[in-house]
Amino acid sequence: MSGWLRQICWCVGVGVMLALPASARAQSVGVEGGLSLSTLKSQDDEADFLDRLVAPTGGLFVVFGPNAVTGRIDVLYSVRGAKFELGEYRFTYLEIPVGAQIHVARTSNSDVHIFGGTSLGIKLDAKLSQTNDADVELDDEVEDLDLGIYIGAGVTFGRFVVNGRYTHGVRNISVGGPELKNRSFAFMVGFRLN
Repeated sequence: MSGWLRQICWCVGVGVMLALPASARAQSVGVEGGLSLSTLKSQDDEADFLDRLVAPTGGLFVVFGPNAVTGRIDVLYSVRGAKFELGEYRFTYLEIPVGAQIHVARTSNSDVHIFGGTSLGIKLDAKLSQTNDADVELDDEVEDLDLGIYIGAGVTFGRFVVNGRYTHGVRNISVGGPELKNRSFAFMVGFRLN
């Protein structure tokens, strides 16, 4: 088994184990959306010239299990990348974070929670948008899958949810170039449907 396939299996396995509480009935299903701040990092500082990219993010979330520790699965549209003086790198992913959510404080109508786990990103598009030129497709230069570890916190007021999360990419997404890994922080607001 290749190294990256082993990483995928490990990350997905850990995420599923975190997401399987004793009772798997859906406690909360909802939609969320907001903005992410992302950049690319390299171990040898080759990406130091890159600035943060602000982009939309959002999708669905499911929290399941009746206990203080519950499972959580999100399905998100996510744009990652970075800006530089001549344009910006934009990588679009279908992101599937899988993990656990811990309810720190609860009342009948609100709660404070923290959550975390592993995240699988499936690349939908990769391009370099240049300021004074046409876009350049980068599908062959960017890996099809990204892996990350995420942690976040949020507050629920009735049906409304506000949360923030940090995702730390653990897989090199560059094909044949310098090692690059995604880093992002997202702030989202949402609405519980049940």
